[in-house]
Amino acid sequence: MKKSLLSLALVAVATSATLVQADNRKGFYAGGGISVMDTGIKSDRVPWAGNPEVQYPTPNLTLTQIDVLGGYKYSPWLGAEARLGTGIKDNQNTNYEYALKYYASLYWRPEVTNQHAKLYGLLGYSSVGVDVTARADDTVISSDSYSGLSIGWGAGFTLSHKSNFNIEFKRLVESSDDALKMSGISLIYDYRF
Repeated sequence: MKKSLLSLALVAVATSATLVQADNRKGFYAGGGISVMDTGIKSDRVPWAGNPEVQYPTPNLTLTQIDVLGGYKYSPWLGAEARLGTGIKDNQNTNYEYALKYYASLYWRPEVTNQHAKLYGLLGYSSVGVDVTARADDTVISSDSYSGLSIGWGAGFTLSHKSNFNIEFKRLVESSDDALKMSGISLIYDYRF
């Protein structure tokens, strides 16, 4: 459903206006937002259902995070961006609490823009830290870092000459050993200097 709505928004932007060179969209920008990520974690240190004899992957989780970002658009169509974030809502099951400690990402960002909207892609690398805590005694069972390729795409809508509201879908990270997969929807505000 989320992907369908975002796809519909992208098609509407693309068909409602002629894409033109973004000559007023060069330079630095900064912003922030909130993301909701569907997360799958596999850990051989987290017992399933409290039974230490049986080890299974955890179920899929939903983690909410805040994001801050900064970037530089060095041509009308290309830019570079850095993002940092941390979890603001942990996910709990009967025995364990799962928390996003941090994430850091670097992206190359191709973009096409007109006076009203923009379409963009994200291609880069992310590192993510996740804690798993036993709820009974608040003991951290697992504190792991994962990293890997990060990709995404989004649509931005002009609020004023220098500010934008963005909706994007991204795969934050899928680690090379398949131990962590995070993907979801972000709502982001950015200001162009």
